[in-house]
Amino acid sequence: MRLCNGHQQKYHRDSLQPYKGSIDKVVSRHGFYQIENKELAIENIYHLLKPGGDAALLFWLDNPVGAWYIKIMSMEKWSNYIDISKLIPPYFPGKLEKDYYKNVMQSVGFQDVRSQIINIPLVYSNDDICLNELLQIIEGIFKIPGERNVEFKCDLLECFKNIIGSKSEPVCYTIVGLHLFAVKPSIILALEPIFFI
Repeated sequence: MRLCNGHQQKYHRDSLQPYKGSIDKVVSRHGFYQIENKELAIENIYHLLKPGGDAALLFWLDNPVGAWYIKIMSMEKWSNYIDISKLIPPYFPGKLEKDYYKNVMQSVGFQDVRSQIINIPLVYSNDDICLNELLQIIEGIFKIPGERNVEFKCDLLECFKNIIGSKSEPVCYTIVGLHLFAVKPSIILALEPIFFI
């Protein structure tokens, strides 16, 4: 058994050619949301798998924390305080249509495709608990001067509550996730008919 760890976004199909058809299983847990072109990534997974190999993907289709992070990073009044060496990976939300990724996997050639959308409700009983969670996410990324700390924290919380549409406590929101499982066929049928004489 050999474990390979890679970031698919960086690789083009040509660079993956040496691994074509050589991998038994691909598992991605909460990494796929970092890939912008998920359709190409699914194609690449298919080409990497051996016949009979399978893929299991779990990723967020919609996570308000990702949208919040992008919004905070783009706020002009705080952008001068960002330590770019500490940035977290990008967040690319997925398409929310129920069977979109199932259909993509089937169109690539996968069989036995199973798809399940999950809703993960999260509740913070008050603003302080929510703010502490948000501060942990961006810990070390911003170098805010002490005299602007209160203003910064207010902006963090207000921005997040606006994104999730929360006006009061408790702070409630839902993350939408997707579980995908698929198998590459054991035998790939030829595209052209075979004639026997």
